[in-house]
Amino acid sequence: MLSILGSSFMRKAIANELVLVFSDSQGLKTYFYHQIITIMLNSITTTHTNQTSVLWYNRIALFVVFFWFGLLKILGMSPAEPIVSELHRLTIAPLVSIHVFLPALGLLECAIGLVWLFPRYTRLAFVLFCGQMFTTFLPLLLMPHETWQSAFALSLSGQYIVKNVVLIASALTIYSTNRSQW
Repeated sequence: MLSILGSSFMRKAIANELVLVFSDSQGLKTYFYHQIITIMLNSITTTHTNQTSVLWYNRIALFVVFFWFGLLKILGMSPAEPIVSELHRLTIAPLVSIHVFLPALGLLECAIGLVWLFPRYTRLAFVLFCGQMFTTFLPLLLMPHETWQSAFALSLSGQYIVKNVVLIASALTIYSTNRSQW
């Protein structure tokens, strides 16, 4: 229905019809009724359009960050490589070589970025995203010497990790909006 309300011609036609229904007792159309109904219809379509735009801005932002950072890992150019390598050594080094792990992580990050661009796969994107975010925050616990300067002061690496709360907020905005549509 909102797509039908999208054209100003249709909004005016609907407003005129609603004015007939909400006319005063003598059957006179009033300017006041017409203006209120037109404003209400405009706010419905504008809100829908703005919400859709905000969701796409978030999707594109997540794509850019994940694809770009993933590509840097694949190419061996990531500034996060030292911290990723150290976390790998502390956790899964006996299971997989760092030379296999880094490009695989990069491919996963690129895939997460791409999946965010397809609203149909939002649930998948969110699940992959949550797994990646969990591992992203592990250095704060497992590598405090690398991520903290003191009790409340993060190192540059720690700040690099904590800024991901913005990505989490963005992903939650998309996921919660899509979830209400399921």
